[in-house]
Amino acid sequence: MMTDVTLQISEQFQKGIHYWFIQYNPLYFFSALCVLFGMFLVSQGLAETSWELGQIVLTVVIQVYEILLIIGASLLFREAKQYRPSVILGLLAVFFLFDCTFRTEIIATFGNIGIILTIVWIVMAIVKIKALTWAFQLKVPMTVLAVPIQAAVIIAGMPYLFHLGKFDAVMLHLMATWYIVALIAFVLWKRPKLVCAITLDDWGQKVLYRATRVAGMILVGFYLYHLFAWIGMFNVSITSIHAVPFILLIAFLYKEELLVWVGGSWALYISLNEPSTVAITALIVGLVFALHAWKLRENRLYVGMVVSFHLALWTIGWQNWPLPEMMLWLNLTTAIILLLMAWRLRLITALLPLCVGLYDIVKILISLGVLGWGILFLGTGFLALFLGVAINWSQRQGNLEKNNIVEV
Repeated sequence: MMTDVTLQISEQFQKGIHYWFIQYNPLYFFSALCVLFGMFLVSQGLAETSWELGQIVLTVVIQVYEILLIIGASLLFREAKQYRPSVILGLLAVFFLFDCTFRTEIIATFGNIGIILTIVWIVMAIVKIKALTWAFQLKVPMTVLAVPIQAAVIIAGMPYLFHLGKFDAVMLHLMATWYIVALIAFVLWKRPKLVCAITLDDWGQKVLYRATRVAGMILVGFYLYHLFAWIGMFNVSITSIHAVPFILLIAFLYKEELLVWVGGSWALYISLNEPSTVAITALIVGLVFALHAWKLRENRLYVGMVVSFHLALWTIGWQNWPLPEMMLWLNLTTAIILLLMAWRLRLITALLPLCVGLYDIVKILISLGVLGWGILFLGTGFLALFLGVAINWSQRQGNLEKNNIVEV
């Protein structure tokens, strides 16, 4: 009897050992925590000394640790066929990959040598990303692989640009914010799926999907982590303009037409607080309208696209209030496009922007003078001729059919 109990206890103990130290090995997490805490303590200690080379040595140490994580994941996945612990190591490698210890911000302070160190860090990041895909035998399209590489370039390069002091810190931070939102939008629009070279069962496919999502969340999380850190490090003044990329992302993600209109209009309204951002914001809003118009097959959104592109062209180079002078060629071009949309697409909403700008258009017409009016009438005459021919030409099929019927 005692022997049976002893055997059961022994079996349970072995199962526990296998579960905790083979399937879910806590030593990996303990190792990562120790390295993080050690990095923090050593970095604090070095800050109290004048040994700048120590920070470079510390950067090399963390790079070596990341490489060892990838090597360990590769050995377990490709040779030992220990898939679960290899995935844990792989995700830990992703965790360290995007500089959770602010190494890029520190090496950017080293002047000219900082450029070399930053380039080396970027090259190492690209090598590690490629090594991770090789370790797990993943087939990754280059367009997808470019996303984490671009994020790594921004994380490493921005601190150096901040330290140069030749660029406006707020605009640099805003550009970095736009960049991560653009990358998120690209991934969510494409919805890429990674493929493993080895045959995976249903559970394996699920693990691959979950691991990919977690890796993406780590990337976005640490990018935002750096964005928030830069606010304090480089005295960046945060304004409502920083909310614009995220407002547009919401408008981009949701498929309801009303949300697209609200999101696009709200983004443009907020951008008016910083005139220099209006043109690029209007351009991006116009692209959002265009994509949704094409995807939802909703022609009304094309009106938003035309108006946004009009605003983008009108405000190029605008820096301060009041609004820039109106451009006759742009107003007339936009008016013609909207009139054609109202006619061809049967869109009454295409006439609404014309009503808004009617007062300014009338003001411009009054100020034209005799020569201006003459040119305007000449242009109108040519335009009327082209429109008349175009209308008759568009009805040619019906007339041919009618004539055929009469002949029969």
